[in-house]
Amino acid sequence: MAEALNADVRELIYGPGRIERPYARFQRRYIICTAVCVLVFLAWIVMELTLEPYLAELLGKGYIVWPIFVYGVTVSLFAYSAVGVFLPAVISLWGDIRLRSNRLRRTMAVLGLLFLSHYVLWASVLLLGNTWYPILRDWFYWLLNLPFARNGTLFLSGCLLFLSLNK
Repeated sequence: MAEALNADVRELIYGPGRIERPYARFQRRYIICTAVCVLVFLAWIVMELTLEPYLAELLGKGYIVWPIFVYGVTVSLFAYSAVGVFLPAVISLWGDIRLRSNRLRRTMAVLGLLFLSHYVLWASVLLLGNTWYPILRDWFYWLLNLPFARNGTLFLSGCLLFLSLNK
């Protein structure tokens, strides 16, 4: 009957109206995710411009290490992970990049957590650096203090965890 009337079956059943794409209902979630990532990144820039110089001054005056250590470990974790989530969230605004396979999503989650554990290992080496044996400590410092290895793993962790949790 729909073919004879040159109409869509849904239009005959539900009446004339706007037919939404099934993907459009997910775009609101991606817009919110993108906005949150931008806010986290802007907060990081503000902290880099205001709080970080103050903590460096505090370190120079009284050699108080803990505030700048906690700042360096926690703030970069959120900032680079937010940038990692931002990229696939922006791509998701234009097209559907959800992974259909449960096995592939689990693999992405495991890889994302492994990249995140690299950062946790780096932070624990910084925290317990003087208690490690000297040879292991030097090797860990060389391996874990590479800037791309530390920040790049957070970026990749954010991307992979977004893809794995995006159903």
